[in-house]
Amino acid sequence: MSAESENHNQLKSIQEEIRKGLSELDTLEHKVITQRETIHALRGELWDLCDHQWKRDYSCAFDDLCKHYCMVCGLWKDRSLYGSKTS
Repeated sequence: MSAESENHNQLKSIQEEIRKGLSELDTLEHKVITQRETIHALRGELWDLCDHQWKRDYSCAFDDLCKHYCMVCGLWKDRSLYGSKTS
């Protein structure tokens, strides 16, 4: 009986550890999404504020949509990458 009880406690312990792990993953995934949204918004602000100096990136492939980046802020020369401009 004690072996069964110990096995049952071990199972419950593992299940609890899995539950906690999944809960932590959910929290971290939410933080990652929030952080990406913040970075995206900040890049949009940076685009609007920077006095861009464009430079060709010759390592880009011939069919890349954007071949120029700003030497000041490092963003690519395509405003649509950084969200729509808000008034």
